[in-house]
Amino acid sequence: MPATHWISSLEGVIVYADQGFLDLLQSTADDVIGLSYRQITDPRDLQRIVDMLVALEERTAPVRLQKRYLRSDGSSIAATLLVPAFPTLTD
Repeated sequence: MPATHWISSLEGVIVYADQGFLDLLQSTADDVIGLSYRQITDPRDLQRIVDMLVALEERTAPVRLQKRYLRSDGSSIAATLLVPAFPTLTD
């Protein structure tokens, strides 16, 4: 299973994506950078992702879960995520 990496702002806007993640989404950096995680998350998984983010804000980390991403052609692809805690100014 390939490993990919992407980074978002605390607001959920993608600021970096490696080539593996871009390949997974079948997209380019220009297509992905600046999008919200909501725009690339399959709607069936969106509430679980919101719940995960709440858990991370409460410092329950890291979180591992399965979710589906939306590709540029409208299809979905499943992936397993490992998400670390959010950094804070006091960390």
